[in-house]
Amino acid sequence: MTTTEAARVAFEITLPSGGRVPDGLRVFIARDPSLRGAVQAQWEPRRLQGGTLGDGLDVLTLAVTGVLALPSAIETVKRWVSSQGGEAASVVISRDGVSVTISGVEDAEQLQNLAAALLPPPSASVEELGGQDPSAVS
Repeated sequence: MTTTEAARVAFEITLPSGGRVPDGLRVFIARDPSLRGAVQAQWEPRRLQGGTLGDGLDVLTLAVTGVLALPSAIETVKRWVSSQGGEAASVVISRDGVSVTISGVEDAEQLQNLAAALLPPPSASVEELGGQDPSAVS
């Protein structure tokens, strides 16, 4: 297993407007038996530029243990999105400036491509993952 596969990598989930997703997504992820032990969803403060105030715990962070769990996590997010209406009919998953939108209509191949877009390059070192210990969640 490479450093990238063993690393816990965090992704931010927001609505396309940048707003907070409903707490139902966090609950949906937490209750999915296929993700138990591999994915953790929790609220975190939005990363803001200096001199600005935040809204508190307003970004859902998805911490994935191992790159092999990411497609399953995205599939779970897709199932939740497809069951929603209104503004929550899509969500944005972001990591290190890369963002993908999940609209709930993606097929398996599209989900694999979205997961690949969010992952660090295969040769990524700990420094490229943000200088964090591979077991740490950002």
